[in-house]
Amino acid sequence: MKINTLSFLPPLPISVAIPSYRGEDRLRNVIEHLAKCVPGPAEILIHCDGGWKPAPSLFKQSLIPVILLHSDKQIGPGGGRDACIRAASNDLVASFDDDSWPLDVEYFTQAKTIMDAMPQAAILSPEVYLKEKPILPKRNELSTAKYYQGSASIHRRSHYLTVRGFVPVPSAYGVEETDLSLQTHAAGFQILESPWLRAWHDRPLADHAHQTIPWIKNEVLLAYLRYPLIAQPWGWWRAWRQWWRNRSVLKVSAMPLFIKEVFAHCQHYQTYKFTYSLTQILRHLRMHTESFSIESSDGQIHIRRLP
Repeated sequence: MKINTLSFLPPLPISVAIPSYRGEDRLRNVIEHLAKCVPGPAEILIHCDGGWKPAPSLFKQSLIPVILLHSDKQIGPGGGRDACIRAASNDLVASFDDDSWPLDVEYFTQAKTIMDAMPQAAILSPEVYLKEKPILPKRNELSTAKYYQGSASIHRRSHYLTVRGFVPVPSAYGVEETDLSLQTHAAGFQILESPWLRAWHDRPLADHAHQTIPWIKNEVLLAYLRYPLIAQPWGWWRAWRQWWRNRSVLKVSAMPLFIKEVFAHCQHYQTYKFTYSLTQILRHLRMHTESFSIESSDGQIHIRRLP
């Protein structure tokens, strides 16, 4: 009988963070995929949102230690990720949704290799594939990025703890990744993306109807929380643009009530308000992208900046 000696490698000092709400079947699937990674992560932290508690038997067969975190009120995926990152035992935290997972068994090794070589990187995004996006071969490329993929990303906990962090919005479309990306660049850290890492997001085929209203509200919320007064109209402009794009399903007659809801939405999260200067915002929006190659020689991985 052949024994896969790789399966006996000690886990890497990486934590996994998964926010979830009533996702037992999805979580079971994700944990099975995580267990296939060699070496694997040291722990899995799952945030169970809105008072939901999964059956204890769900995690009994897990080869990776599972830590459950709970909140009675619904704090959304960002709030769940925040709780997991703060509770993690390791500085590198690989975040997934409860329906996303690594595509390659060496995912965590690759993530650690890049993050170790790029100490200013606060977030690393893999290439995330969907049912409507065919899987491509890995490419030995790396670049800085303006934003990152929320459904799969690697965070450096020590850098994360120096910024404001996620705002616990239950329906966080349009604010979660955008907000943290701005915070990260304003703090002087990098966001990286690399198709050398690949992840799968097993969401249904594109259906954005349920995102529309939260997204419009969050355009204004982001501006309210992070922009100086002179830039506040930008959030309203982006919200109006989203409304106009979806005018076939959004009635103009409903707009007065909607505007009232937007003000209440912003007021609800006013304790998270921390504005950045116009210079910081423009520097983030106009950031220059740097590219790198990932090369292998003498059994070592080297990351080289491209001209």
